[in-house]
Amino acid sequence: MEKIQSSGELEKHLNQFTETQKNQIYHDLVAIQMTEGCSTACPDCGFGALPGVRDYIRPKTLIDIFKSIPEKRAPNTLYFASEPFDYNFEGENYESIHAQFRKITKNSPAVITSIPKGQEERIFYLLVEEVEDVTFATKYLPFVSAEPLVTKLIDAISITPYNSPRLEKKFNSLDYIKNYKRGLFFNALELPGRKPLKTLDNIDFWQFLKMLENRHPTIVRNFVTDIPRYKIGQKNIDNLENKRIGDYQGTLITPKGAFNIRPTNVTKDNPIGQVKTPIRKECFFTLPYGRVKLI
Repeated sequence: MEKIQSSGELEKHLNQFTETQKNQIYHDLVAIQMTEGCSTACPDCGFGALPGVRDYIRPKTLIDIFKSIPEKRAPNTLYFASEPFDYNFEGENYESIHAQFRKITKNSPAVITSIPKGQEERIFYLLVEEVEDVTFATKYLPFVSAEPLVTKLIDAISITPYNSPRLEKKFNSLDYIKNYKRGLFFNALELPGRKPLKTLDNIDFWQFLKMLENRHPTIVRNFVTDIPRYKIGQKNIDNLENKRIGDYQGTLITPKGAFNIRPTNVTKDNPIGQVKTPIRKECFFTLPYGRVKLI
């Protein structure tokens, strides 16, 4: 990712506005899209993400924006038509940016990932909760505190016909899978510093997903066998459903600038059911943040 250079278009766009106007943009934020494009590039993407990462918001710019977001008005996510774990620029990655967002805004954005290529092992590891570092001192002495653990950074993973062959192959090739603990009464998957996952069955990729679901029923979005894919987007232009991925309106910040977004009905002219328009200084207005119910 480091070969990609930030275009700086967002900074140029924001510099056109007064401080009052910028504060209004930050007040109505639905999402901050940290990268332009998506490395996973599902052909039926419900957000119409461009294939391949081609631009990003610089870490310093992100931190400045985080510090400008009004209290209790943090955006829902740090990605949009993109993949959160594609962010890896200027010494920062998604995990570090997420942590800084939480520290500054006191909010935790939702994270759904399609597990991009090259990030598989790290994300498999993050899906399992940490073992809490509890000692006698932290448990019984009120003046001794420990940093709270972020036990579940990722809210959900998307398993699709497009990424599942790659994920299954990678998972089953890992040493800790080949050498998982086989017991008389149960088998266990033990990752360093993580709570063991136990099962009566042999452990492979699909069993790993089941074990995750036993702890967090909504963490796996299985579009291979359990959940039908929405028929939206350019790929389904001749067989569209009246479905939408998102139902919020407000402002969106991307590497290309600041935009108003609002959901709309899916049509052949608008197969993702969303209208995105640049915010302009000459006729400045922002859509108020909120959920929109369409007929």
